Amino acid sequence: MYWVKKKHNTNKGLIWFQGLLSTFLLIKMKSIDTISIIGYIAAFCTTASFLPQAIKTIRTKDTSGISLYMYSLFTVGTLFWLIYGIRSGAVPVAVANAVTLLFASIILG
Repeated sequence: MYWVKKKHNTNKGLIWFQGLLSTFLLIKMKSIDTISIIGYIAAFCTTASFLPQAIKTIRTKDTSGISLYMYSLFTVGTLFWLIYGIRSGAVPVAVANAVTLLFASIILG
């Protein structure tokens, strides 16, 4: 190859190759990171949505507006999502459901 014969072109060739390799790896890493970021954002939003209800219930000690059957079923479902997240290695699912299970247990307790 022509760029290998000259010293100054060799450096440019190496830099070009390293840049190409870095770009390829960055694209691969970005696609993985993007999915994880989406998972964490979804986990944060759905988990944080229970925080106002948990705070209100703790402050007022009033659970009369909450269906016991619905919330119990929801809590059991959250427990199974937590188990699924742990067993499948889906960290955002596991973390979100661990926190949500804690909030739901506080409200049920």
